[in-house]
Amino acid sequence: MGEKQHSPDYWENKNKAEEIVVNQFISEREIEGYLQQKKVAIIVEGKIDTFLFTKIRRPIVDVISVASYLDQCNICPEVKSLVNNKDLVMKFTNELNKDSNYVVIGVQDLDYDEIRASLKDKKIYNRGIRKNTKSTSPSIDIETLLISELSKVDRIPFNHFQESLVRSITLAYIRIGVENMKIKGYKIIEQKDITSLAPEWWDFKDLPDPQQKIDIAKQDYLELCNSLEGVCKALIKGKSQTNLLEQLMESIEEAKESLENTISKWDSFIKGHDLEWFLKYHNRLNKKKFRDKLMGQVNYILIQKHKMFEELESWRKLKKLPELFA
Repeated sequence: MGEKQHSPDYWENKNKAEEIVVNQFISEREIEGYLQQKKVAIIVEGKIDTFLFTKIRRPIVDVISVASYLDQCNICPEVKSLVNNKDLVMKFTNELNKDSNYVVIGVQDLDYDEIRASLKDKKIYNRGIRKNTKSTSPSIDIETLLISELSKVDRIPFNHFQESLVRSITLAYIRIGVENMKIKGYKIIEQKDITSLAPEWWDFKDLPDPQQKIDIAKQDYLELCNSLEGVCKALIKGKSQTNLLEQLMESIEEAKESLENTISKWDSFIKGHDLEWFLKYHNRLNKKKFRDKLMGQVNYILIQKHKMFEELESWRKLKKLPELFA
C-alpha cells in the first residue's frame, strides 16, 4: 500500500482552522452591519470565479471570494495553510443563509468528485439543493467551463489552442489514473506531484540568470507532455516502489475504459490550470494578462446554457428572486 495522504489529526486540525476562519468572517460582517442589508450573495472559491461573477452580476448580487478574503483577513498563516477554499464556500454559504436578510448560493469547482464517484461505481450525492451550493459540473472547474463554452462559438482568444488541449488531455489521463490508484489504496503519487512538474517563475527567481533557466525548463516540460509514458516516468522518478510505472500505466488505461462515457467531452476531465499553463506559454502571457484576455471574450449570453448556470437560474426562481445576471 502507498503512503497515507494525511496525518491522523489532519482532519481535526483542518476543521478547527476552518471554524476559526468562518467565525471571523461572520463576526466581521455583523460588526459592519453587513447582514442587516437585504442582499443576494454568491460565494466563490478563487480569483477567476470572482472576475466572472462580478462581470455578469446585476446590482442586487454581492460576490464574495474565499481566496480574496483569506488574502486580506487578519488570520495567522498557519491557520490559512490548513483550510480548503472549496469547503469554505459551503461553510460560508451555510452560515450566511442562517440570517433572514441574506440569500446565498455557493459555487464550487467540481474537480474530480464525479470521476472518483464513477470509478467507485457510486452515484455522486447531489448536495446542491440541500446545502445551497452548485458545482461547475459537467466541467471540472471555472476555467474549463469558460474555455469550453467559448470554443463552441469559435471565440477562443488564444493561439495554439488545439496543441495546448492535446497536452492537457495527456495530463488529464494521468490525473484520473492517479485517482484510480488512490481509490485502490495506492497514494504514493498525488495530484500535486503532477502540478509540480510544470515550471513556474517562483521556482527560479532566486537562481542566477533565472529567465534563461525557466525558458529551458518550460521548453523541456512542453516536450515531456508530448508523451504520456514520459510524464509517468517523470512522476515516479525517485520513488522506490517496485513496478510503479507499470501500475500507473495500467491504472490509466483501466480508468479511461471505465470512464469512457463520463469523459466523452474534454472539459469534463481536464484541469483548467493545466490548459491555462500551455496557453500562457504559447501566447507569452502572465496570469493577469491571460485572465484579462479570457474574460474579455466572456458574456452571460454565451455561458447561460451551461448546466451550472441553468441550475443557478432554477435556484433563483425557487427563491423568487429577480434576475441575477446580465
